[in-house]
Amino acid sequence: MKKLWKFEWHSLYSFLGGLFVATDEEVQNLIGKEVWFGEYDGKHSEVHGTIEDGEITLVSDNPVVVEAVGNFGLNPLEFLENEDEY
Repeated sequence: MKKLWKFEWHSLYSFLGGLFVATDEEVQNLIGKEVWFGEYDGKHSEVHGTIEDGEITLVSDNPVVVEAVGNFGLNPLEFLENEDEY
């Protein structure tokens, strides 16, 4: 079942975050994974790191809320590092 989640991450100069829709399994698979947001903080910033417990929290599992709000801001699922490239 899809749920609405909140991602919060503080980088050196800014706040990264957003609301995104995912299953429990997708969120659990994110924990401990490396994400790379590119030059989010400006040219040559290369914002990246590992998703840790507490950086993703459940907002709602109500289907009406999930459909109405949807994705807003950064979705960490879209920024997973491809481990096969290394």
